[in-house]
Parts: sequence; C-alpha cells; structure tokens
Amino acid sequence: MIKNIENLQQIWLERCDAIENNQKGSYSRHLLLILHDLREEIQNNKNRFSQNAYGKKFFKIQFSSYCSFKKEQLDDLDKIKKSWTREVDQELYFITEALSNNKSKFELDDILIFIQRIEEKITSENSLRQVINLLYEKILEKDLNNNHIEFIVDTIILLFNSKGMLELKSRLEEQFQKFEDIATYPEQGNLYPTLFGSPSRDAKSIDEHKEELRKYYEASTIKQRLNFLREIYSLESQTYKVIFNITGVVFTNKINIGNVELYRPKIDGQYIKTNEILSITFEDKSDYCVAVDIRGVDSKFMKIIDLKDDIYNIYRIRNMLVHSSSTTSKLLDYYAKRSREYCHSLLDAIAYKIYETSNDDEIMPLEFYFREMVIDANIALEAVKDNKMDNFINWALS
Repeated sequence: MIKNIENLQQIWLERCDAIENNQKGSYSRHLLLILHDLREEIQNNKNRFSQNAYGKKFFKIQFSSYCSFKKEQLDDLDKIKKSWTREVDQELYFITEALSNNKSKFELDDILIFIQRIEEKITSENSLRQVINLLYEKILEKDLNNNHIEFIVDTIILLFNSKGMLELKSRLEEQFQKFEDIATYPEQGNLYPTLFGSPSRDAKSIDEHKEELRKYYEASTIKQRLNFLREIYSLESQTYKVIFNITGVVFTNKINIGNVELYRPKIDGQYIKTNEILSITFEDKSDYCVAVDIRGVDSKFMKIIDLKDDIYNIYRIRNMLVHSSSTTSKLLDYYAKRSREYCHSLLDAIAYKIYETSNDDEIMPLEFYFREMVIDANIALEAVKDNKMDNFINWALS
C-alpha cells in the first residue's frame, strides 16, 4: 500500500507537469478537453466543420470510449471511463448521433446544449467523488496499473483546473503528509500542517497543539485523505486582497478605482497584520501599494496579475492636469494627450471584456431555449423506449 501511494504521488507530479506545460500525452484527448474543443469548432468554425466528415468522425471516435453504445470489446480503461460518465451517457450518445453523417434529429447547434449539460454534471462534486472512489479502489490493488492511474489523476487535475485551481503539484502530497514531517517555524516553534482540516493552534500551547495534530493525523485514513481533495474542490469562492508594491507614483490621499485601491501603508494603514510569526511585511518597507480584490477558492491559487499601467498613468497625469493652473511645465499638452491615450486604452480593454461576455452561457439567445425544449422532448421519448416512465412523467410535468 505504501509503495502504491508513493507511485501515485509520482504520477500526480508527472501529470501536473504534463498538463501545466502542454506536453504531448493522452490527457489531450480527455473528455473534458474534447468537449471544449468541439464547442469551439461549432461556435467558431461551424460552416467548415459541418462539411468536414473527418473532423466529425474524429470527435465521434473520442466520445465512443466514454459511451455505453461502443460495440467493440471494452478494455479495463474503457470501463473506468464509462463508470465515470454513466450519468451523461444519453447526452454523449446524442452528440455522436448529431455528428453522424446519417440523418439525425439533432443539429450541430443542439450539441452546444448537450455539452453544457454534460459539463455541469461531470464537473460536479458528486462527479469528483466518483473519481476519487475509483482511485481508492485502484490503489488497493496489489499491482498498480499506471495507465488507469494516469487517467484518473488527469481527470482530477482537469476537474480542479475547470474551477480555476491551477497550482496543484503539492496538493496530493499535502494530504499524505506524515505527522513527523510537519514543518515548524524555527524561532517560535509554530507548527504548519498541510493536511486539510487540521486543527488550528488558537490559544493552545505548542505541546497541546502538537498532541492534537498527532491524533488528527493518526486518525486520518487513506480514504479520508483522498476525500480531502473533494473537500478542497467544494470550497466556496472567497474574496482575497492581493497586494503589490508600486513605484514611480506620488499621491497624498487614498484612491479607489473599482476594486483597486492605491494607498500609503505607512500613513493609511496596512492590510497585512503583523503577529508573532510574521513580525515584518513588505508593507513596512513600501511607501505606496496597490490592493486588488480578487475572488478565488484559495489564496494559493491566485496568480500574480499584470495590472495595466493605464490606471497608474491616468492617475499620474491627472495630478498634473488638476494643478495645471499653477504648473509651469512645458509638457502640459503632452500629458493631456497621453491621458486621453491611456483612457482610450483602458476603455478598449473594458469594451473587449463586454464583447467577450456577450456569448456568456448564462445569457443565451431565445433560439437556445426552444432547442432545449425539443431536446428535452427527445430525451423523454428515448426514456419511454427504455421503459423509464418516471423520466417521461417528470418531463411531462415540467
């Protein structure tokens, strides 16, 4: 069992590297990515794709390994895939039907609705629970099958990625941390456990905290430790304040631009509070900082954001223009032109974002909802064929 855990951790690191660095590998034809690619083909290349028999056949072949209709002999990996996608088997079948050259009751536009429904189901917490249960069953086996483990690990990584969680290399290792490997802060002796749900120290002494952690680690089984990944996956998004040191600007009052705040930590106050562990922060050394509110599941997953220089430049030039009546600068006209330039640049960026969200899945054209009704009716009729009258009755009542 210990050897299997070690092999699992190694595979996890290798798969994280492969996916993060876009290396060649089997993950590139994973259902989660194939669904995305098919959506792009239909949305951006519909006319050409509709005439591309090879392209449609390619996607149909990719989907077939996840569907129950596959006629060829199934290998063990196919069985694992089908076990995971059992709940969306009907939608997957309808997609392959729409991709078929034979006359179908579905069109390419209908596929977009199926993709949306499939993604909602396979990225759910319940979907991850199924995958983790499969992983647990596999690591109990005497001999670890690397191909099976790689697919399952790829699935978990891509599911986390779908929620915007990208920094995953240490996530599995953290859940299998041993008590004796808990890091300590050299001077104060504070403990830094990585196992999810570890009790915090609060007002306890260091020895009391250490004993509490020891009991928690010893009581956490392998299955529980794997399931902590599901707990992490299910965390609700929170707002985190990301802080940067800035140079090249001068201002005398705190400035708020949307969720961006420019402030002077030594005068306006600091966001990072010092304590017995963190006795000094970079705010102590900075004259000017910018704080940005960003939503995410975990502050570990926040990437450093390249904030547009436009905001800083607009403010810097604004100072010059406000005091234009008293300025003797010969560059006043230059600054005025640059201000307009930076403002236009900023507005262009905002306009582009508005354009991007014009295709938001939550804001669909009316035709989408009519297509959805027709699809629901077809699914209900298929249910009648399979003698699943409860599904048909639920549709009729809806």
